[in-house]
Amino acid sequence: SGGETMPQGSLIAGVNAAARVQIVPLTESELKAWIERELKQCGHSAGIAADALQSIIQSLGNDVGALTQFIEKLVLLVEPSTKIDSQLVSQILIEKSSIELLRAIARRDSLGTAECVSSLLATGSHPLQITAFLSRAYRTLLFKADNPSGITHPDFENAWYWRQLSMNASLFRSNDLKRGIETIACLDRELKGSKLPPELVTALMAQHLVFRHQPAPA
Repeated sequence: SGGETMPQGSLIAGVNAAARVQIVPLTESELKAWIERELKQCGHSAGIAADALQSIIQSLGNDVGALTQFIEKLVLLVEPSTKIDSQLVSQILIEKSSIELLRAIARRDSLGTAECVSSLLATGSHPLQITAFLSRAYRTLLFKADNPSGITHPDFENAWYWRQLSMNASLFRSNDLKRGIETIACLDRELKGSKLPPELVTALMAQHLVFRHQPAPA
């Protein structure tokens, strides 16, 4: 054809070089500017407090996907004219970690579940708050499993919350959810009456949920 052909070795070397190209992580100041810009593009004009911005970066780092989801959640919960504060950010971070806990339990990921429980406790979640979230999530998933179509539930109206729950809904059988609700109720009683540290009780009961066990009655 008269055209020059690139030697095979050169072509492979070029592909390998392209594969080694990495995206350079944003610096902290660049992340802050990016988050503020994204909030404005989403219609939020009142800005965000410096400590709230710092909390987001410390928790999510350079994970652009997680940051984008977090920003979407923020703009749903606060009026465009209201400045975002650290209390709201902390609330959403705890909810995010709670969702991650549910997903780890759904996947039967024992280590991931332990890490999620530890993270929630470290960020100030009380064990009873963790059980309240799990109880609500399990009951919502069971309602959906028992009513696959036609019947609505208040939690379905919260699009973000239901989307997060439903991602791993198929990993729970109806009986898993029923046993889980009983396990969570038992945990709730244990937290209120046990002499064991509440953090330990929470961690142990979370493992019961992972392996779909039902604890013996107290």
